[in-house]
Amino acid sequence: MTQTDEKSTGTGFGKMFGFALPALAAAFVISALPANAATTYILDRGDMPNNRVLNVSGLGNVYAGPILFDGSYGVNGPKFFDIVAFCVDIYHSITLGDYSPDKTYTDANALTYDSNPGGQANHFSGPSGYSNADLTKIGTLATYGTFVARDNSLTAGIKNDRLAAVQGAIWQVSSGRDVTGASLDGLIDNLSGASYQSFFVNNNYGTIGSSFTLITPTFYPAASGNQSFVIAVPEPATWAMMIMGFAGLGVMLRRQRSLAVA
Repeated sequence: MTQTDEKSTGTGFGKMFGFALPALAAAFVISALPANAATTYILDRGDMPNNRVLNVSGLGNVYAGPILFDGSYGVNGPKFFDIVAFCVDIYHSITLGDYSPDKTYTDANALTYDSNPGGQANHFSGPSGYSNADLTKIGTLATYGTFVARDNSLTAGIKNDRLAAVQGAIWQVSSGRDVTGASLDGLIDNLSGASYQSFFVNNNYGTIGSSFTLITPTFYPAASGNQSFVIAVPEPATWAMMIMGFAGLGVMLRRQRSLAVA
């Protein structure tokens, strides 16, 4: 269940798109990693700069929204910043802020079952496995939510509502529990339903794929373990176009500043 032992002091989603090309590049690196090659994620910091409160049936109120992770691939590997991660495990929690020691995660585990808090031998141990449709839905929702998080044309209120609804829908799919929230019940249900893609709002983000990376703590599962998360892996061509587009925007703005100074 998402966070919160520490109060987030994050910088907000506005930082991530505008000119945050390192974040885009980091996301592109994820998509370019070799298939079937296990990767270690060293998480230095996790922030949830904006959130909404949702209620998970039988578990109570929780903060809902994606977490932005900073860290590196491996102990001395390339750095990443503000990677957008959506929780898929409602039975564990994670703190926010600087991690000391850093948290070690891996993508070596497949998303097969929802985890429960008993610390069983199997990584995911639930009553039944996810269907292919469930996996596709979770991945597509994570991709859509990532684009929403990076859409600076949205007002903060609209963006945070949509992100909370995406997180609630992922929880409904992953756990089978009812997730509700003030003014968000309908969107959560629609996004977790059979026709969920028809409820993507302002879908101007290109291809909304279903590929994702699942990251879990290396010692998982355990009764006191941290959550597992899905990170969207959009089509490489989509990321490449976005990186080129925003790089071009940066050039245009630099040119405008030069003209203004002249």
